[in-house]
Amino acid sequence: AHRNALRKIVKLKTENNLMLEEDATLAHLLPNPPGESTYLGGWIVPKKVTLAGKQKVSVPKLKRGLNEINFDKIKILMTHSYFVKDTETAKTILKVIQSKDPIKNYDIFLNDYEFFHKFYYPAIFVQESHVSDIDGKVNKNEERSRDYDLN
Repeated sequence: AHRNALRKIVKLKTENNLMLEEDATLAHLLPNPPGESTYLGGWIVPKKVTLAGKQKVSVPKLKRGLNEINFDKIKILMTHSYFVKDTETAKTILKVIQSKDPIKNYDIFLNDYEFFHKFYYPAIFVQESHVSDIDGKVNKNEERSRDYDLN
């Protein structure tokens, strides 16, 4: 779905694009479009993803609005909402997706290539709670994605 949406951005040459998964729920008022591509929600975890949910993360100098991502310390998972500023960003992501090398999980892929350098705080979208298709249990994604699980 992400790939097809990115292709559409390139084909139609659109700017200021919201990329939302079907379970993204508006949590705060939508801001004016930022000047660059950015995350609008997710779960901030330690750089070492295996520590996600086990080790709490803090973001120094966290402020309302756009915040810089320090990829040496954190990753953003649960990529259910992000903003693609322009066609060039979509082309850049597509170029890597369409290469011969298979990509990891999409959220890990976006972090590994550091396509987005900022995240919007508080999170504009959260991932709604639902029963997992994998284990049949209600997931904690809404809780984890509410303000990136920083509070």
